[in-house]
Amino acid sequence: MPEAPIRDNIPLDGMGDGAYLIGNFDNNRTNVQGMLAAKATEYRPGTVLGKITASGLFTPLNPSANDGSQNFAGILYGRRPAKAAATQRAAVTVREATVNGNLLIYEVAVNATQKAAAEAQASAAGVIIGY
Repeated sequence: MPEAPIRDNIPLDGMGDGAYLIGNFDNNRTNVQGMLAAKATEYRPGTVLGKITASGLFTPLNPSANDGSQNFAGILYGRRPAKAAATQRAAVTVREATVNGNLLIYEVAVNATQKAAAEAQASAAGVIIGY
């Protein structure tokens, strides 16, 4: 069986797992395994995440929330399918990493002030965002 052309292995949005990471990093130190909240649409790599305090579930960062998800908690490493009624495991970049800010995804609209606050929280956690 012939191998698929490389172009057939690239996601339509161009983002492969961990594509946002820059330079050398150790997956065992940089990423943790976490649980994602149920979501009707897929999670894409590079999605900036918050963490719901009551459940401990990662979910897209939402600066307007008051459940803990308004604070930076990590960046999703790899694509995860939509699961509207179930949580799922995922690798999340949470520390000791340098990332390309141009490849990060904010699923909830953020203004410049909210984005700067999230980036400051990321920096405090050891995730440096460069442009």
